[in-house]
Amino acid sequence: MVYNVIITHEKVSSSQALEWCQHFLGGVWSTLTVEEMQMNRISGGLSNYLYCCSLPDHIQTQHNEPRKVLLRIYGESHGQHRSTLLNDSVVCTLLSERKLGPHVHGIFPEGRLEEFIEAESLLTSEIRDENISKKIGGLLGEIHQIHMPLVKEPIWLFNTMERYLSDTKYVMDKLKKDDDRQIFQELRSVCNFTQEFENLKELLSTIDSPVCFTHNDLQAGNILRLNSQYESFTIIDFEYCSYNYR
Repeated sequence: MVYNVIITHEKVSSSQALEWCQHFLGGVWSTLTVEEMQMNRISGGLSNYLYCCSLPDHIQTQHNEPRKVLLRIYGESHGQHRSTLLNDSVVCTLLSERKLGPHVHGIFPEGRLEEFIEAESLLTSEIRDENISKKIGGLLGEIHQIHMPLVKEPIWLFNTMERYLSDTKYVMDKLKKDDDRQIFQELRSVCNFTQEFENLKELLSTIDSPVCFTHNDLQAGNILRLNSQYESFTIIDFEYCSYNYR
């Protein structure tokens, strides 16, 4: 069964990818062969491996099945936090239904199949543009008003920072280059991470900020400019979302 496939290598095989496409997309995908399917690696790392799976030009669709989809395979960093995967799947499906994110074609334990959006990520410098910032702000406003079936207390931020603080104890052991070790030592000499964390918690307790559904990872790479509408944007990758201070 397709649900029992285990990803043990860096890259998913074409046959595994085709199984998922056949199972969730139907139509002409059901009779497609591994040799016919076109599959290209888009990017990948600790968080996700992304692939584009598409039909060759000479094969016509039968119904409304897509010609091209995005295959997202969860990376190693997700393996230790299974609850994150559950939240991510639920959130992406709900955003898909509200037309605020890519359409989700199928979800399985190792990842999901999504609509392939013809778009490009913004550059950090572009976010400084006033008009672009206003449009991104409008998108965030819509997202912040959504009610999600997640924990409503803003505990994600503090829990995540505590985990990162705990990890700093082992950073020196993982750094191989002397220059990197020196930089980290200098940083620790001028910054007390634990005290900074306590100061932040104290500061946030005094700020009258609403708690709402938030993205928590809104950097340029997660904001796409749609090729079909140059001045239209969409926000992707909600894997770190939670209820948080607005």
